[in-house]
Amino acid sequence: MLLALSASTVAAGATYLYGQGTPVQLQPTTPGTQQVGNANISGRVMASSVHVSDSTPTGQAIVGSATSTSGANFGGFFRSDSVLGRALYGRASALSGTTHGVWGQSDSPGGRGVTGLAPSSTGNATGVWGQTASATGRGVYGYTTSASGVNYGVLGQSSSANGFGIYSVGNMHATGTISGIGSGLTNVDASHLGGSHSSAYLKSVPKPLELIAGSVYPIIHGQNTGGSTGVRGSALASAGLTVGVLGVVESTSGRGVEGFASATTGFTTGVYGTSLSTDGRALFGWSRADSGFTHGVRAQVDSPDGRAMLGFASNAGGVSYGVRGQSNSPSGYGVYSVGNTGASGAKSFRIDHPLDPENKYLLHYATESPTPQNFYVGNVVTDAQGHAWVTLPDYFSEINRNFKYQLTVVDGENTNDFVMAKVATKIKDGRFLIRTNAPNTEVSWRVDADRNDLYLRNRPTKDVEEKVSFERGRYQHPEFYGLGFERGMERDERYKAQQTPPATTRNR
Repeated sequence: MLLALSASTVAAGATYLYGQGTPVQLQPTTPGTQQVGNANISGRVMASSVHVSDSTPTGQAIVGSATSTSGANFGGFFRSDSVLGRALYGRASALSGTTHGVWGQSDSPGGRGVTGLAPSSTGNATGVWGQTASATGRGVYGYTTSASGVNYGVLGQSSSANGFGIYSVGNMHATGTISGIGSGLTNVDASHLGGSHSSAYLKSVPKPLELIAGSVYPIIHGQNTGGSTGVRGSALASAGLTVGVLGVVESTSGRGVEGFASATTGFTTGVYGTSLSTDGRALFGWSRADSGFTHGVRAQVDSPDGRAMLGFASNAGGVSYGVRGQSNSPSGYGVYSVGNTGASGAKSFRIDHPLDPENKYLLHYATESPTPQNFYVGNVVTDAQGHAWVTLPDYFSEINRNFKYQLTVVDGENTNDFVMAKVATKIKDGRFLIRTNAPNTEVSWRVDADRNDLYLRNRPTKDVEEKVSFERGRYQHPEFYGLGFERGMERDERYKAQQTPPATTRNR
């Protein structure tokens, strides 16, 4: 190893540095003539400039050793008072190999491998500066070997409200846990946080992690093994309004949380919600704007065989709902279908039973027909000549065709007279004429008609339809035919629902 001291070296009254082997002579100029020798000094060496180099493959140009296993000791202490200075500057300029600009190591449980102090309160001061030009080098490498205590390979700290304890220009990579205490990981600038091979996860205790994305997506990867988790949020408090993952976006076209399952096969899920609470919600969507065309939950599917939203109540007992919709507006709809509405069972309305509303429901069922029908009913009393005109709604002729009539004479006195009634004039200009052979006769009437509105004119219905695609060979209710659920329309979903539910985030 070569030790070169400049002419300004303080060595009062001496022209040589003596040690083991050949003495080293002090020279009046810098850098002077290179000399080979050793110096072993137990005191202090003060110099305006010290240059040390070692060209051996495993050499150590400067070695600082503080052997005490306790106390605040330093293997090397460097200080710069310049506003643009560097207390320690390490540079590994080799273009290959495992090089280190600065290597710091501490075996003390409370020690520091490297400590850099830049006390200037202004300017671009640097406590420790590490730089390497090697493709596999480390600008700064911190390594603590103690297996106990609270030790740090590298400790970064900033007392400024706008400062950074550690600031990364470029990617940040971790193979362990990145953790923060309190708000230590709140307001993380995640523009370049991540790495395609990172097995790290971010943890902030007790506050949740908040990521603020820049111009690109923040990428936080889970372990590259089966069953991995891309982003995991845990809110472990047993009470209060806790949030496992909170996504906030201020863009007019942004997405608070977006889930993307890129596999083109398999039973994938873009966003999956699980709740174990007896009053919980696996997925909750709330659009809080008090005006505008908003959606609590919007589902869309591009597959010709897809379901934009599938609700499946897997429990065979109780009063469960596959999908329940509710509207508190008198003009609103709990469920509204734009297009055809289908059902594989009976269609009914259900109300609290008027005679026992606490214990029973009253159900009335829809009348079925192979064609869409409208019907109109009423009562009318004929005049002294036995005539009565029935006026239908003004829109009647615009939405109906193929009219059918039914008339029933009503005799409230139970007399022996029998009165006949007929349609004297068919529907024309929105009305028709009823005639009876006795005056002042009450008649109940009904008109049935085929629907003929614009929707039916453009989308005519049919009463028999071929099963196509994956539905062919399957049943809406295979159990009624003595077949298993795998022969049903929703084979995959039913199978999935019967499996053991995945463990919660808390148990993972």
